Amino acid sequence: MAALLLVSARLLAGPVAVVLVAAVLAAGLVLAPRASPAMLLRLFRAQKLTAHDAPELHAALADLAKRARLPKVPELYVVRNPAITAFSVGGPEDSAIGVSHRVLYRLAPRELTGIVAHEMSHVVASGMALLAVSQFIARLVRSLALFGILFAFVFGALGGASVGLGALLLVCAAPLGVSLIQLALSRNREFDADRAAAQLTGDPRGLASALQRIDSDHQEVWQRLFWPLGGQRMPTLLRTHPPTADRVARLLA
Repeated sequence: MAALLLVSARLLAGPVAVVLVAAVLAAGLVLAPRASPAMLLRLFRAQKLTAHDAPELHAALADLAKRARLPKVPELYVVRNPAITAFSVGGPEDSAIGVSHRVLYRLAPRELTGIVAHEMSHVVASGMALLAVSQFIARLVRSLALFGILFAFVFGALGGASVGLGALLLVCAAPLGVSLIQLALSRNREFDADRAAAQLTGDPRGLASALQRIDSDHQEVWQRLFWPLGGQRMPTLLRTHPPTADRVARLLA
């Protein structure tokens, strides 16, 4: 993604632009604010799930954190969401895992442990930081493409210097390329987290069962909301998560 960004800068304005964009990229990655997990969870109106509320889940979480060698056990939160969903925020030093009410009440204990282990694997791998980097680069690429269009339009109208049509088309296509790379990155992260979760729990079938249950639940919601399109499948290239069948096949291989 960074290479695509720098190539776009080179096509638009030459070597000087490459240096300037590289400097902006480096400064942004260093100075970007790091939001605390607690603040992010408040945006979701999440409520903290104490050991008194879910003793078995807290015990499983502490055991998984020990196996993963995390310096601190992630905090647990419950979010109001009609779907079976879970997510993680933060990094190894300070993290939190959010689950919906339906995760707590619809999943069996071994399935719930597998889902929590999956989210913890994202924490261990600093998944949020990686996503933040990719999103920052993507914003720069889109901004550069917009600048290229405006530059070509203004200076072309004034009869001044112009950007070559081929270079402009490549720069305009760069945001699409970056988006596809982001989606591929997200899918690969899910495969990696599945594998790491199976290693943490020693129970790949538990996670596989949870993924199938979540997929079935999401299909039901989709069909209720958009029945005419319920049978349609989004192409894998455009998905943030791999198809559940592929994930389950890898877990059970």
